[in-house]
Amino acid sequence: MSKTSFVRKRGALFRLSEEERDSLKQVSDAEVETLALADPDNPPLSEEQLRRMALAREVRLVREKIGLSQKITIPHEKTKSHTG
Repeated sequence: MSKTSFVRKRGALFRLSEEERDSLKQVSDAEVETLALADPDNPPLSEEQLRRMALAREVRLVREKIGLSQKITIPHEKTKSHTG
């Protein structure tokens, strides 16, 4: 069995062509929001999801800075259901 791997270049610039940039400049914020909300494969994130993403990024950056080679997993609190 062969292994497939890739290297992610952090901070690598993604370059758009002049034509792509001009096309994006013509789309209003309202159009972008309408199209985003209509995308069933990419629903909007909740404030909680955005907060957790920011926290995960901070953890990753600190881990890289101090040289930890393995990810530290922090269990998240499960939603408590209230009965009765």
